[in-house]
Amino acid sequence: MDEMINSKVNVGTNENAGTDLLDILGNKEFDFPKPVSLIKYLMKFDENDQSIFLDYFAGSGTTGHSVINLNREDKGKRKYILVEMGEYFD
Repeated sequence: MDEMINSKVNVGTNENAGTDLLDILGNKEFDFPKPVSLIKYLMKFDENDQSIFLDYFAGSGTTGHSVINLNREDKGKRKYILVEMGEYFD
């Protein structure tokens, strides 16, 4: 764990996340999206591959995207609950 804290980690930026969302959605719906790589990095601190992650301010769905990617990488069984009440949903 100390090695992870003391070493530099490339987890992307909000600008990278914005570009990724623009590629997916075709327009800019979110002002400050978080990079999937950052959330995935943070999730790896929880060594239980069957955890449930709750994102009460889901926004662009980065938490769900991160859980799916991490499960694909290590065959985990993590789950996620996303809550969003933005006006951009019908």
